[in-house]
Amino acid sequence: MPRKASESCTALVISAAAECDIEDILYWTSHTFGAVGRKRYEALIQNAFIELACDPNCLGTRPRDDIGKGIRSFHLSSSRKSTKTRHQVAKPRHLVFFQMIDGVVNVLRLLHDSMDFAQHLDISA
Repeated sequence: MPRKASESCTALVISAAAECDIEDILYWTSHTFGAVGRKRYEALIQNAFIELACDPNCLGTRPRDDIGKGIRSFHLSSSRKSTKTRHQVAKPRHLVFFQMIDGVVNVLRLLHDSMDFAQHLDISA
């Protein structure tokens, strides 16, 4: 059953880099799969954010200390079944990279699963 953002969920902050990632992903999706495909992928991303805000350690998240201390990832495919759309995204290919800082989910990037993650995440902070 899909989750809804509620008082039991924590705040979720999307970085400027992640905002750009989302814009690029949705632009490409729209041009490749049309408006319906874009809406499906956008719903999938939104649902993933709700899941992470409600439970940052939910099924499908994994620690990515190999990339940076405290970084976790969540593959969008883990959010497919709980997304409320008539048809699901067949093969989501992106991961959400995030950190918990002071009880807030900080979304760092949304990256394609074929990318070199460490190269695209600023872990110097």
